[in-house]
Amino acid sequence: KYRDEGSWFHILNSMDNNYITTPDNLETGLTEKTHEKFAYSGALLFSKARKNWEYEFGIGYAYLNYEPYDAGTITYVAQNRLREVDFSQMNFDLVQLPIRAKYHFVNNGRWSLFAGAGLSNEFIVKTRYEVEDIIKGAGTHTTGQTPQPDELPAFYNREFTKGIFGEIPQLPSFVDYKEKTNNYILRGTLSLGAERNISDNFAVYIKTTYFHTLYNNHIGPYNDHINKMNFGMGFKLRIAN
Repeated sequence: KYRDEGSWFHILNSMDNNYITTPDNLETGLTEKTHEKFAYSGALLFSKARKNWEYEFGIGYAYLNYEPYDAGTITYVAQNRLREVDFSQMNFDLVQLPIRAKYHFVNNGRWSLFAGAGLSNEFIVKTRYEVEDIIKGAGTHTTGQTPQPDELPAFYNREFTKGIFGEIPQLPSFVDYKEKTNNYILRGTLSLGAERNISDNFAVYIKTTYFHTLYNNHIGPYNDHINKMNFGMGFKLRIAN
């Protein structure tokens, strides 16, 4: 009976369906909202297989961009100027360091079915916030009157997640930019898949994996919670018996 025993090198490409939940916020009056966003990821993995068990580790990359909770144009007054701001996108580049164990519970010659569980250590290496803020006209007060108090959009008063090599958004000078530097995310993973061994040294597999965030569920100025379902196809090359 054919077995996977030995050491393997993998290339894995995946499509990610991210589930982004913005929680309730009493300060701003925002109500909870969940939406989905597709993205892509990839990984280079090494594994060691013994009998029906296989142990993997490696490095991966994922990219995610999505619209913030209240994307669109907001009109407000600041420093006696009528302004418009458009907060249109949030972009995150992540490096992933996964570790997981797989069990091939059906092994029929060249075919196998497997289930797995593990952890994904992820680091936000770069962030980009697309914010455009322009002056549209003068405020409404006249000479001799007290200027109107600033009425900044709610997200200007919140903390922006900063990546390891993050870019500071181009905000007006009167905005007190705040950031949070915790860019580490820990996710638990559960997977299910099927593998076809083309030869003794080469195999192809497909799998689906659910990623659930266990640590740092407060991403971006709206403290977004992000979990995802991942659909991937991988290629394995035996590098040692």
